[in-house]
Amino acid sequence: MIDTLVWIMVFILLALMICAIARAFVGPTATDRLVSMNLFVAYSVCVHLLFSHLADAWIYLDVALVFVLAACVASVAIIRFLDRKLLR
Repeated sequence: MIDTLVWIMVFILLALMICAIARAFVGPTATDRLVSMNLFVAYSVCVHLLFSHLADAWIYLDVALVFVLAACVASVAIIRFLDRKLLR
């Protein structure tokens, strides 16, 4: 029963990931694209965590943590780049 609910949540999250990617392509500003990519990262981390529960492989938790840290560093780098580009 729990596995069925987890699979339903995975498919809902995959649909939300598709919506986030579509928003990244449609978004008129760089801020919209950055927010949608951060949403994509959050949804994909949730999918990693659900797969770690389904597979009873806790190594996925480490993968999710590294993915979140890399996304955080990338977001800060993009924000600094946009800030410097807009100030000049």
